[in-house]
Amino acid sequence: MRKLLFSLLVVTFLSSSALADTFTDPRDLYATVTSSVSYSWEHINPAEKPGGPLTPGEYEEAVLAGNVSSATVTLVLDTLEWGNEINTWVLDKDLVWHNVGLLNTMTIAPDGLSFKPLSDAYVGHHSVTTFDLDPGWLNGLPVDLMLSDSKPLFRPFQIETSTLAVTLNMLHTPVPGAVLLGMLGLGIAGLKLRKFA
Repeated sequence: MRKLLFSLLVVTFLSSSALADTFTDPRDLYATVTSSVSYSWEHINPAEKPGGPLTPGEYEEAVLAGNVSSATVTLVLDTLEWGNEINTWVLDKDLVWHNVGLLNTMTIAPDGLSFKPLSDAYVGHHSVTTFDLDPGWLNGLPVDLMLSDSKPLFRPFQIETSTLAVTLNMLHTPVPGAVLLGMLGLGIAGLKLRKFA
């Protein structure tokens, strides 16, 4: 009996595999944002068809089953100065806007005289911000994002790229292979038990 149980465990292990796949939707925006920020753009959910493996219904089932391990959006900015407070918002599938946080600013302090906004001549003029999102917000197309300011901008800045990433943890079982291995394992176990009976 122990051999039969061991055979079944080996068959189950060999026929199933857990995979973690990350799907991305990168956007090159290169948009200059001036005073009174209210800039918006769209992503598609990269885990959903046509680019991903799931339909919107399958994606929703994966979220409910806990098979979507993460969803993030990463923004690369040029020349967002210290002291600016730019909020990032994401619209969920129920049409509710969520403030996911403030954008990171530059790592350098311009002197105010020789500093030129949007100039690539300065080391540290880029800033990168990654926000964790609730995977349940992303079901359906498109995924809307928006920037808004908490106070007036000092100078213009540029949003260069935005990348939405979704990681799926799915248990993939090749059905024909699983059935064949299962039958083979049970057959061998049955023959061994029959010999000793």
